[in-house]
Amino acid sequence: KTSILLLDNPANPTGAVLSAKEVRDLHETLPGNVILVLDEAYAEFSDLGWFGLDLARQASNVLTVRTFSKAYGLAGLRIGWCVGAPEILEAMRRLRASFPITVPSIDAAVAALGDQKYFEHVIRAIRQTRKSVIGRLRGHGWHIPDSHGNFFLVRFEANPPMDFEEAQLALEAENVLVRPLTIQGGERVLRITVGTDAEMEPVTRALTKATTK
Repeated sequence: KTSILLLDNPANPTGAVLSAKEVRDLHETLPGNVILVLDEAYAEFSDLGWFGLDLARQASNVLTVRTFSKAYGLAGLRIGWCVGAPEILEAMRRLRASFPITVPSIDAAVAALGDQKYFEHVIRAIRQTRKSVIGRLRGHGWHIPDSHGNFFLVRFEANPPMDFEEAQLALEAENVLVRPLTIQGGERVLRITVGTDAEMEPVTRALTKATTK
């Protein structure tokens, strides 16, 4: 009875990503009447490319959705776009609200698309900072999975340098507020957004302090 399979790739909050081959293999197992919706909200931050758009152009049962909220920094304007077969887009057009997007939102999105130089600078900076911060924290014993988003997870398993509460207090002492989460299996993790090098310095400073352990 499945009609839609929704896959966020890269995933939030883990930052994990499926490769182009893995997504294509998944698509090939689906009946033709099941629509695969690829939510690529964080795709610009990934090192693996933006392959969902190609699949949506080639297959009649794939819809790839994107947003201006993340890489373009227009989160408050609630604007995005998608690529899919004409029949899917026509069904969406019939079901949508009469005026789903404001004129200022459209103007902002068009302006953002017109400044690709700045966009590429931001993406490059976030990728570099993410790699640098994760590498430094791993060097101090933290278990941090690879991330393809503008964030990463700090996991508290296998004897971490600090326990969950200690890490939160250390970050708060540096005036850094992060999001505590509970993922599958009940494991508690911290989800940390990647900012500029200067913004990330208090994070690495807090999590690399010596503890009483």
